[in-house]
Amino acid sequence: MGIVHLFILAIIAFVLCIVLRSPKFFLAQLFLTLAVFIVNKFVMYDLSFIFSTIQILLTIMILYRLKKAIDYNYLLILEKTHQIPRKITVNGYNGKRFTF
Repeated sequence: MGIVHLFILAIIAFVLCIVLRSPKFFLAQLFLTLAVFIVNKFVMYDLSFIFSTIQILLTIMILYRLKKAIDYNYLLILEKTHQIPRKITVNGYNGKRFTF
């Protein structure tokens, strides 16, 4: 993968981190993006394979967290419409989460 593909994956991952409100993944993505640009500028040999592998793994982890958030929201809607037994809101908890 070239630097352009890494940059596109980084933009997608940044957007998903903002949607999920996940500061850990946002900072990890920020440091990875900065490392890619700094290393590619100052180092003569190419480390793009390592950075692209890390970027792909980080994006997969973020996509997995997004899937978990979608599933949680779907189950919460089913509970609140009394279509399934209560598990998330059993103690009167409204099921809201700040981050996933």
